[in-house]
Amino acid sequence: MLITTYYGCNQKLQPIVLIEEASMITNQIYLLITLVTAHVIGDFLLQTKGDVDNKANGKVFAKHIIIIAILSYIFVGIWSNWLIPLIIAVTHAAIDLIKLKTASRNSHYILSFSIDQAAHLLIIGIIAAAIGTTTVVQSFWLDEFGYIFLVANLYVSGIIITVLTGGIVVGMLVKPFLDQIDDKNKGLLKGGEIIGKLERLLIFLFVISGNITAVGFLVAAKSIFRFGELHDSNNRKQAEYILIGTLYSFSWAFICSWFAQKFVEVI
Repeated sequence: MLITTYYGCNQKLQPIVLIEEASMITNQIYLLITLVTAHVIGDFLLQTKGDVDNKANGKVFAKHIIIIAILSYIFVGIWSNWLIPLIIAVTHAAIDLIKLKTASRNSHYILSFSIDQAAHLLIIGIIAAAIGTTTVVQSFWLDEFGYIFLVANLYVSGIIITVLTGGIVVGMLVKPFLDQIDDKNKGLLKGGEIIGKLERLLIFLFVISGNITAVGFLVAAKSIFRFGELHDSNNRKQAEYILIGTLYSFSWAFICSWFAQKFVEVI
């Protein structure tokens, strides 16, 4: 399918082909990729921990919704269409409000987080399917940069999901184990968080560059580095905690990176 854009106000509209026919890009796929990129940037890159903790504050909540709407408008690049960012803003606000209302009664953080993100992605998918089917995508970005714009979107969202979202997910998964470690053995402040981000970023770069062997070396190197501590009764819990977190982190990074690369190959 071709994605086309049209020029002219008082003159006859002329279609301009932006994507070659061999490409699998459709209006729906274009909207899906750009809206997901806007979402992950707004939710995981530009939303700080302080924003999340204080989202019950009206100003903080409104700022987040406005950022999401602006990002959606910018990344879609259909300057005459305000309906998409408006729908995104309203639905995003509704989902976040529901999460806020149920947060105090829900101790299963990973489940709550998963449902919240699944709801956002479901809405994005519905918008992409509905509007992409009935509207010709007149995208500024496709006109200016073509296929490379979508590739950049996939890599940007892939890095954010791998590195930042991965940190949130892994943190939730290992929290029960962290509570079993003495404070004196917890290491540097945010040291583990920074190491986790770096290792997931490296795995992402290795996978998209096709250097899978390097991922194996990275896993082996970190495992060997911590293996000796498993025999030390004083550090055993901490070492096991780190290895569990490492396996979660590596698995998340590899899966996300693999999917990102496959999506790029498909389009």
